[in-house]
Amino acid sequence: MNTENICKNCTYFVQHYAKIDNEFAEVYCGHCINLLNKEKCGYKKSTDVCKLFKLDEEKLYNN
Repeated sequence: MNTENICKNCTYFVQHYAKIDNEFAEVYCGHCINLLNKEKCGYKKSTDVCKLFKLDEEKLYNN
């Protein structure tokens, strides 16, 4: 079980995907949908860390 405080494990992180050979594959970025995020940071790497991190326990159990 991965419990690192990185964007990939955050409730507010939305993973981006790319279509490759008619299949969708995870890419190493996404974006933050936290309404308190006034920085308008745009794209984030899945390994980035921010002060608004909130552990998404559902993502942990679905992996």
